[in-house]
Amino acid sequence: MASAMPVFPEVASTTVCPGFVKSELTQRVRYRMPWLWETDRAARKIADAIERRRGEVVFPWQLKLAVGVARRLLPTPVI
Repeated sequence: MASAMPVFPEVASTTVCPGFVKSELTQRVRYRMPWLWETDRAARKIADAIERRRGEVVFPWQLKLAVGVARRLLPTPVI
């Protein structure tokens, strides 16, 4: 049986699930982007999650809520 302990405990990863973040790319978008975040705000949120060794960071809170609901309602794959 495989151990649950990571092989390299000093290595961590953070999954980032951002909403819309203001950038050169989003300046060209012509449709509405709800809850558009400033780049600095998004960068601080991501850096904080990495520093705290969080497994995942989802923002804004509206997206986090939608992701949480979807995870509970959608079936999980069986592998």
